[in-house]
Amino acid sequence: DLVRAKKCFEKAASAENPLSRQELALLKFAAPATPDEFVQARALLETLADDGYSRPQLQLGIALLDGYGFRADAGRAIALLTAVARGDGHGKAEAAFRLGRLYRDGRREPEVQADAAKAESWLRAAAREGHRGGLLALGEYYVSPRAGRQDFGQARVQFLRLERLGDPAGSYQLGRLSENGWGREKNLAEALGFYRKAAAGNLPLAHYKLGQFHEHGWGGLEKDAEKAVAHYRQGAERGLGVCMYNLAGLLDEDPDPSATRDTEVLSWLLRAAASGMTEAEFKIGARYQAGRGVKQDFVAAAAWFDRAARTGHAPAQLHLGEMYEHGHGVKQDYQSARRLFQLAAANGHLGGQVKYALALANGIGGPPDLVLAYLY
Repeated sequence: DLVRAKKCFEKAASAENPLSRQELALLKFAAPATPDEFVQARALLETLADDGYSRPQLQLGIALLDGYGFRADAGRAIALLTAVARGDGHGKAEAAFRLGRLYRDGRREPEVQADAAKAESWLRAAAREGHRGGLLALGEYYVSPRAGRQDFGQARVQFLRLERLGDPAGSYQLGRLSENGWGREKNLAEALGFYRKAAAGNLPLAHYKLGQFHEHGWGGLEKDAEKAVAHYRQGAERGLGVCMYNLAGLLDEDPDPSATRDTEVLSWLLRAAASGMTEAEFKIGARYQAGRGVKQDFVAAAAWFDRAARTGHAPAQLHLGEMYEHGHGVKQDYQSARRLFQLAAANGHLGGQVKYALALANGIGGPPDLVLAYLY
């Protein structure tokens, strides 16, 4: 009840209670009831930050980085976050974590240059305080070769600390180390154990991994499509696009398909596509093109192939090129077909290379070029 909370904080703040003034400013800034209230909260937040209160300094620093309520100002944001991270007040670990991520990734707006040394230093500071995000980010930092500080042993230390805090992300990351043989000999059975612990904490990525293990029979398991479907469904229902896609794929392999099953497959593919999975966009296009589980619709197929092709998906580029070549769902256009075949060929697709070579040899959609056709 934010309204009631505000009234209580206002009453306490009127009695010159400094903690209530902070809570009131933070609450009104995050959830203002009116534009005027937001302006008042912004002014109070700056005043409290100038007075040296750590929580307002932390919130103001974050707001200045994100450009929320203030003009984005990286220099001022970093100064505020640094003051909090070096102090002893509330938010010390969170401020160090924010600085570590900022220097690890860099930023375009407002511009902040990535700095591996600063990133490691601040993430270590957050991890020392037991900050879960800091432990995870520091472990991932040591896994990545990007900063030139790859150290799987140190990564394992951070992930173990995170696991001991009861965070399933720690178990999941330990599973990845074991599965890939990073820092130790590859051990799929050990990875399976870690993934099971992470899945018990309802981590979607852990359900994805368990789905893979059951689907392919890894880690000493028998192949079990039913258990794989169950885990993919768990991850899919928690919003993980790759689980939606894999779930659709296994459901589509049902030897006794039905209209209900076809509808479910398409539904999961659509949700996977909405999550950003290009492969799902291509699969939807293929279903409409073939009339598989849906009424055949070349216009819809071309639209889905076009979405996938724009991201560089070579099979989609080939299929869309063929639709332009034959005028299926789009106006026949040999130049567009040739361009798409060229893109698919450049992306290493054998079918695209064959179609582009034929277009070059026969002068389809452009002048013939037998030499280039021979090379393809």
